[in-house]
Amino acid sequence: MKYFWRAFFACAVLLVIFFLQRQFSGSDFVQDIAMRGGYFGVFAFAFLNSFNVIVPIVAPTLVPTWVVAGLDFLPVIIVMTAAVSVVDIGFYLLGRFSHGYLVQKMESHNAYKRLKRLQEKHFLLPLLICGLWIIFAPLPNEFVTIPIGFLGYRFLSVGSIIIVGNFVFNLLVGGQALHILS
Repeated sequence: MKYFWRAFFACAVLLVIFFLQRQFSGSDFVQDIAMRGGYFGVFAFAFLNSFNVIVPIVAPTLVPTWVVAGLDFLPVIIVMTAAVSVVDIGFYLLGRFSHGYLVQKMESHNAYKRLKRLQEKHFLLPLLICGLWIIFAPLPNEFVTIPIGFLGYRFLSVGSIIIVGNFVFNLLVGGQALHILS
């Protein structure tokens, strides 16, 4: 019964997020940013949206708004990828630099032991999970980038996964949104 309520709560949260996304995607505020800001507006909106506190929407769904405002599709995707990747890499670095402090606090916790065991047995699996999460999950990337940093994976490996994953996600979602609305 406990798992039923967890699943119910998760579904309710997702429904609220999708409802808010529909409400905000047509808002005058978002369209004003698109019309006045140009590519800087795209960068600023995607950057702030990456923290998941300003507007609870998936930023690439607004690609049609920027294209209608006169911006080109591919540069919009590239600028959004840069903005989101800066935030994700920042969270990775937060996990990476807090490693020493957190290990002292968490060595005895089961979650830490499981993560370390997973890393030791299947070194590439957490990186694969990170990449797939970034590409396919419209949820905060911090859920995977902070633990990957905490586990001590190299910056070059994680940074490239973050950038490529965000580019593919933005291209898929932005392209689909543009296709649906055209």
